[in-house]
Amino acid sequence: MRAQPRRCALLALACSAALLVTAHLASDADPTPIVRAALQRDDLLCLGLTQWPLDVVQEGPQARQAAALAALGLLLSEEMELDPLADGHRVMGIRYVPADAATPYLHTRSIEQPTLMGTEARALQDICWGRKALDAVTEWTTTTPPFVRGRAVYSYHLELAPWATHPRVLEAFPGIGHARSQALHPAILNLQQDSRGWRAVPE
Repeated sequence: MRAQPRRCALLALACSAALLVTAHLASDADPTPIVRAALQRDDLLCLGLTQWPLDVVQEGPQARQAAALAALGLLLSEEMELDPLADGHRVMGIRYVPADAATPYLHTRSIEQPTLMGTEARALQDICWGRKALDAVTEWTTTTPPFVRGRAVYSYHLELAPWATHPRVLEAFPGIGHARSQALHPAILNLQQDSRGWRAVPE
C-alpha cells in the first residue's frame, strides 16, 4: 500500500518534466521564421471575385463592387446581351473582365472540384488587395513530441494595394475595413509539426 504515494510522486515529477521541456522549447527556439513561413503560405487577402468574365444583369452588391473596380481602371466593362441562366433568355447587362492595370494583383489558385468521374483541378483567379506582414511574435508555446504543436501570438500589419483604401472600394468591399481593424489587435496562429515542417492548423 506504500507504493501508491511513490507512484503519485513519480507522475507529478513526469508532468513537471514535460512542462519544463515545453518551456525550454518555447524560450530557446526562434519562432519568427516558423510563423513568417506559415503566414506566407496564406498571406494574400483577395476580393473573392473568381468568376470571369463577371456578368452583371441587376443591381446589387456585386454590381456595386464591379462598378467601383471599373471606375478605378481595374476592370473593363462592356454592355451587351447576356444569358445569365443559360436558358436562351437574353437580357441586357454588363460584362466585366480584368484590365491590364489589375494584372499585378491577380492571383491564381487551384482547387479540386467534384465531377462524375471523381475530381478535377480548377483554376480560380482573384484580385488581391493586400497581404499580411509579420511584425513580431509576442508569445510562443509548444508541446512535447511525438505530437508537436505550437501556438503563436503575433502582431502584424497589412501591406495594401494603392487602390484598396479608395472610398468607393471600402464601401463596396466592407471586408477590407474589417481586416484593417483586425490588424490593430494581436492574432493567434496554431501550428503542427510533421515531416514537412510546421504548418498552420485550425483551432
